[in-house]
Amino acid sequence: MDLTSAYPRSPLDTLGGLVWLPRLIDKTRAHLAGTVGEYKFNCPIDSRFFQFFGIGPDAFKEAVKQAPDDSAVLQWVKAHSNQQSDEAIQEFNSMLSGTRPTKPDSQQRFAATLERLAPGRKDISTWFQLLDLEEGRFK
Repeated sequence: MDLTSAYPRSPLDTLGGLVWLPRLIDKTRAHLAGTVGEYKFNCPIDSRFFQFFGIGPDAFKEAVKQAPDDSAVLQWVKAHSNQQSDEAIQEFNSMLSGTRPTKPDSQQRFAATLERLAPGRKDISTWFQLLDLEEGRFK
């Protein structure tokens, strides 16, 4: 995965019912390959994912390195995470996908990016929407 010339999958994409996981796999593969570009492995959203599932970023990185495909990564996550109920996962997915900037510095960064990408646009309010807008998936 080369994130210097392509985007990772949408933050809204799911794998095995887990939001963010496909994007996290893409970023991890790029990190391992040295082609992560402007993206960051273990960013705040990655950290929330790791914390919710009780997985360490280094262990996840090693699992992705050893896994032949996404399905194997999903199986590893299921086997090595603290087991969450389907309801808890759905709540986590909703919380994560609905995350909005709350601190003044992140609100300013969000507003500046939105103004640069789509001046006057008022329907973009979550980080996931902003990422999809920036990467050309949100019209």
